[in-house]
Amino acid sequence: MAVKCGLPQALKDAGSLDQLKSAPDELLEAMAVTFRGKAKVYGDYVAGMATFAGLVSARLKIDVTPSQAAGIMSDLKQSRLLHDPGHRDSAHDKIVYEAMCLALKMAEGRA
Repeated sequence: MAVKCGLPQALKDAGSLDQLKSAPDELLEAMAVTFRGKAKVYGDYVAGMATFAGLVSARLKIDVTPSQAAGIMSDLKQSRLLHDPGHRDSAHDKIVYEAMCLALKMAEGRA
């Protein structure tokens, strides 16, 4: 199955690559804002992923680490993107979950 990735329509509408030079840093900043906002609503991501890892571990009867739990959430977002490659929120959230996954792997001594 081919994985498709496309530019959000707003970036396509920009017209030229010269106008997109700052887009990646702007997108990453928007994702950081999302991450901080969700932390205010849901609490610390480390504790949240530890709780989620415990639930997945119990359901599957295997040990799942918090970084793996974040990876599972990223995979969920990827499955939504496979269904609708243009779904901007899923792409946005996937990148946030991947950042959480990497940070948790580093804290676990696995990256």
